Amino acid sequence: MSGDPSMKDIPPGLTDLSELIVARFTFCNATIINLRSSKSLTVIGLQNVIPASSTTNNNEFIFNNVDFGLLAINVSNSYYSAPLVITSYTIEYPIISGSSMSEPSISVGSMILINGNFGTYLTSSKVFLTNQNSRYNQTTCVVALLTSDLIKCILVSHLSSGLATVNVNIDGYTNTNTYLLKSFQTDCEISTNNCYGNGVCSQNGTCICVTIQSGAYYNNCSKTYPFITSGTINDIQQRSISLYGDFGPLFEQTNTTVILNGTMNCSITAASQLFINCTLESSPTVFGYVSAEVKVSSYQYTKPRVFAFINPSSGGGGG
Repeated sequence: MSGDPSMKDIPPGLTDLSELIVARFTFCNATIINLRSSKSLTVIGLQNVIPASSTTNNNEFIFNNVDFGLLAINVSNSYYSAPLVITSYTIEYPIISGSSMSEPSISVGSMILINGNFGTYLTSSKVFLTNQNSRYNQTTCVVALLTSDLIKCILVSHLSSGLATVNVNIDGYTNTNTYLLKSFQTDCEISTNNCYGNGVCSQNGTCICVTIQSGAYYNNCSKTYPFITSGTINDIQQRSISLYGDFGPLFEQTNTTVILNGTMNCSITAASQLFINCTLESSPTVFGYVSAEVKVSSYQYTKPRVFAFINPSSGGGGG
């Protein structure tokens, strides 16, 4: 056998495999051609040995999925073996120089910016991201913009925080890079300790609290409302009442009502998250311990023995 093999890239569009090279012989003697069925050619890389498939041209062999880097080409058949030919297969594109996010943390719909060299053909493009987490560990990133030095793509599903592998395929050629991603959902899980065990973090980083029978959660599912801790009578007529506790954030308070002893409506005159002031239509005629029922935004809480109505004829005072 005589002649030197030369290496060249397969033109874009010939195949969708990621890395291919062609070994082209400038001259092959007739013996090799006549013994085509028994000839072989392999690439010896650092991690694998890849046999070639021949093309319709007897002087060419195609290698699929070859690692980039220094390669040793072995040419032989049943009768002849040529010396090893050392060559370097260097990727020209895609080359990823860096990745960034359009916002501090990611969620579905977030845009990823990928910088690098993506060639000039730009006939096709695919991007997907993976990581080693047990869930939400891969997603496609739909390419919204492709230029020779920039890719903008949009995440179509959730990806957990952590070190992610960015896979870019341009014109059938693939390259990867790693990038540390932050997810709204994962940040929520860490900062709230999984919503304090009372809910789950959504993909946009907010806590969705579980439903409870006697109220609702707020503050990332860490606190419940409404509840009453104590109450006081503020006047001699025993009509002005104050209840203390936690009645939820003001923006959550709608249709708030107070009922004493199950039948006495107490009209609200002032309210905050920590207290409610209300006034009875008339002084009480039944005395003793008083139960208080407060309803906030359809959530109801009842507490017995909050305070006591005092019979004025007994000479006692309210409080």
